[in-house]
Amino acid sequence: MDQAVARSVDPASGALAPEPAPLGLDGVAERLRLIRIVSQQRRYHGRPTPRLPSKAEIIGLLNDVEGLLYPRHFGPPGLTPDETEAHVL
Repeated sequence: MDQAVARSVDPASGALAPEPAPLGLDGVAERLRLIRIVSQQRRYHGRPTPRLPSKAEIIGLLNDVEGLLYPRHFGPPGLTPDETEAHVL
């Protein structure tokens, strides 16, 4: 593809916009942070954002669900077949 085609055009002047410099990991992280902030501002319109569970809380919850779905494999150690129903309920 032609280099001029790959570059963006400035809508105000019609001139080709310079190509942005490649971003390092810090630059990507900063852009994602800004996107998240703008998204939250649009979604919550000045209201406080909800407290989301931590990664550790989510992992714990998923482990509990896994233990309920497969109690003999991922439930408490030593769970007998007779105890399975009581554990799941």
